[in-house]
Amino acid sequence: MAGDEMAPQIQDGDLMFVDRAAHQLVGNGIYALELGGRFMVRRVESRLGVGLVLKCEKPGYADCVVKDAVAAKRMGLRFIGKVRGTVGVARFWRQ
Repeated sequence: MAGDEMAPQIQDGDLMFVDRAAHQLVGNGIYALELGGRFMVRRVESRLGVGLVLKCEKPGYADCVVKDAVAAKRMGLRFIGKVRGTVGVARFWRQ
């Protein structure tokens, strides 16, 4: 994981176990995604009448709403896989 947008659940530098067989939405959960050519990890919620909501865990980050398949294609949304677990990494140096 690179970045703090999924903290405190997934920390910057944590290793993730991504189930690449889940390369499409398989229930709500945390997914590795590509959106507009950018790799990201987001909590994905399918909401009736709204569409897919891509959320960060950390407050202060805006949700991204994808209304339908046409919007997903236009935005370049691609599911890489579902995050099944993480391993925290202890740091002993400063950057």
